[in-house]
Amino acid sequence: MPQIKVEKTKKELFQMLEGEQQVVLKAEELLEKTEGEFQMFASDEYLAQLYYSDFTDKLKSLRGKLDITILTENTPKSLFFVQQMQWPKDKLGIVEAQSLPCFMISDRKELLIAFHESDSSTESGDKKKFKTAAIWTNYNAFVWTLQMLFSKLLENEKSTQAKGVEVEL
Repeated sequence: MPQIKVEKTKKELFQMLEGEQQVVLKAEELLEKTEGEFQMFASDEYLAQLYYSDFTDKLKSLRGKLDITILTENTPKSLFFVQQMQWPKDKLGIVEAQSLPCFMISDRKELLIAFHESDSSTESGDKKKFKTAAIWTNYNAFVWTLQMLFSKLLENEKSTQAKGVEVEL
């Protein structure tokens, strides 16, 4: 008697997240599910947010088990946080890239991309408040696109280093 073949197809999904706490929890979940490679670009604002939420401590605890590479902006604030993290230089890139959202790629299969939106309802004086939101997806096209961006940023950083321009940490 013939049997029905059941093919497993990967369901590509999107998930919207709102609020700093939700985004950090999803980032922690993504990190926990990572089996081999974790890549992250974080601007100075996100690096601060991740540092104070203890996410960077979790990154450090998995450093020996996973291949983790971090890219961040070349700003005094970013440099301060990477110094505090004591991240290995061969797994850290300081890049000239402003206004990019934070993104994390897990095993080249899943992506979390976070962004700030101005919250006009809570602006007070000169201080702007931001709402944090994010999109998690396993959609191949998006993961691949951000993977290419990460690779290009890393490649540019390595070529800058090769030319003798190095950022002092």
